[in-house]
Amino acid sequence: MLRIVAACTALLALSAPLNAQQLVVNGDFSATPGTTGWTLTGNSNVFDGMLGLTWLNAGATQTVTTEVGKQYTFSFWVRRLFFTPYLVVPYFTAYIGGELVPEPTGYNPATPTTFTYDFFASSTSTTIAFAAYDALGYDYLVDNVSLVPVTSAQPPSTTVPEPSTVALVALGLAATQALARRRRQGTDIT
Repeated sequence: MLRIVAACTALLALSAPLNAQQLVVNGDFSATPGTTGWTLTGNSNVFDGMLGLTWLNAGATQTVTTEVGKQYTFSFWVRRLFFTPYLVVPYFTAYIGGELVPEPTGYNPATPTTFTYDFFASSTSTTIAFAAYDALGYDYLVDNVSLVPVTSAQPPSTTVPEPSTVALVALGLAATQALARRRRQGTDIT
């Protein structure tokens, strides 16, 4: 019985998900200098570990290596720093591989919001791009930029149970067998 429990524990440990490979360099803007890995345009800067997109024309890009046809998850955090009336309507856009990342449902620029977008790479290199236009300055802060491959981009052709499910079934069968053996031997199980 102890061997079965040890085997099931080992199966559960092996079935734990592995950390996905992070493709973005300096996605939290904490490297020194903060712009490491990024190409900034216009009035962009990094301060307090966040990317600030400011004034009339600001942007930041980074190109990463991807695999054609593979699915990836792109995510980042954004917040509008100042939320006061404007003469010019501000905007913020994010692109991954040329695709516009849609705003999440209920997006409110005044509150920190995490954007998440899944896409399939169409090239061996994919460009991440952020852009902002505003009349005042440091209106948008971006942080925690992440691009990771999705581990199971294509659904399997047949359903296969996860190792943890197999381990739990095996443990249940072993416990049932042990109880049946005790009953056959006439041992009190209470």
